[in-house]
Amino acid sequence: QYYKSLALSEKSFLKKLFFKIESFKLQHYENRNLRYANKVFCFTENDGAWFKSHGIDAQVVNPVLSNLKVNTVAGMGKAILIHGNLSVNDMVNSIKLILEQFQDDSKFQFIIAGKNPSRELHNFLAHYSNVKLVENPNSEELKSLILDAQINLCYSEIREGFKMRLLPLLEYGRY
Repeated sequence: QYYKSLALSEKSFLKKLFFKIESFKLQHYENRNLRYANKVFCFTENDGAWFKSHGIDAQVVNPVLSNLKVNTVAGMGKAILIHGNLSVNDMVNSIKLILEQFQDDSKFQFIIAGKNPSRELHNFLAHYSNVKLVENPNSEELKSLILDAQINLCYSEIREGFKMRLLPLLEYGRY
């Protein structure tokens, strides 16, 4: 369902096609191989319910942080951070929604970080003087952005799947 949802959120024909193909491939893989599974571990209740509805024993587990402790920095952060794959339309739509709703009320700078931002996103962000775009940060740069942010936003219109970008926010982020 995750790839189907991504396909629905895309405007580009090629991206829609890519996500639909990925959805088909995953469905084919699951149909062919899940019958051999005795148990499946998943991150969300929705995923667990889906597997159970297909006759597979599923257990929902919590993802584990790398050091099993919170590593936040004391004090006040410098910005509001939004990060993710900026080439995916769901992420772009989330950024637009957040900025249109909250940017004028914020005393913080917004930092948008992620890989492969589109020209459309560049053009949209150019209208906001209080927004900085960090393109293609490596893992250390992203960790530093998370540590320096006062607020880390992780929003998505897509309910399916688990947002892996949430894990470093839980480990290193303030709020």
